[in-house]
Amino acid sequence: MNDDSSRSSLQTASPSNPSCEAPFDSSKPPHSDHLIDILVREPRWKTDFSVNYQVLIQEALCAVLCAVFKNTDKTDPFFELSVLLTDDSEIRSLNKEYRQKDTPTNILSFESGYILKRGKNKQVPEIIPLGDLVLSYETLKKEADSQQKTFQDHMTHLLIHGLLHLFGFDHENDKEAEEMEALEITLLKKFFHIKNPYIEKG
Repeated sequence: MNDDSSRSSLQTASPSNPSCEAPFDSSKPPHSDHLIDILVREPRWKTDFSVNYQVLIQEALCAVLCAVFKNTDKTDPFFELSVLLTDDSEIRSLNKEYRQKDTPTNILSFESGYILKRGKNKQVPEIIPLGDLVLSYETLKKEADSQQKTFQDHMTHLLIHGLLHLFGFDHENDKEAEEMEALEITLLKKFFHIKNPYIEKG
């Protein structure tokens, strides 16, 4: 991603590699040296001041990394993540092209493929490509309003969900769905003080 994109580097909270166990006792995940490329194609992402999408994407990535890398005896790898913030029209085109679904959606995840194959590849790059996330402002806004959630809380949930997909989590069957949803609920509560998003209001 290049035009109108911004790259942010998550700075370390301390000189040493932050623990992935301690954060569950705090309200925010630690920061690490991962690269995030953000491309904004829908202007409303920049004019809606109810959410700081740059900070939110960083914090969601850190939270998911703490869940994925529980072994603190080793140095976790560094990742590069690309995020496209767009509208219903573009995400509908991507959804049709890659998922054969001619309808807009809230988020799409595109794995780099490296994570699942890394066990067979001994040549580990300095920064591992994690993949791409695409989010539609219009669908997120509609869903947040209809579900009586804040835009920020709904976006946080979708980011956690999408990032877990990039690390190989899925919901193709009941067992997978239960595992993934349980992890989402835990991360949202521990790091963001967000209640279970799967409980319907009303």
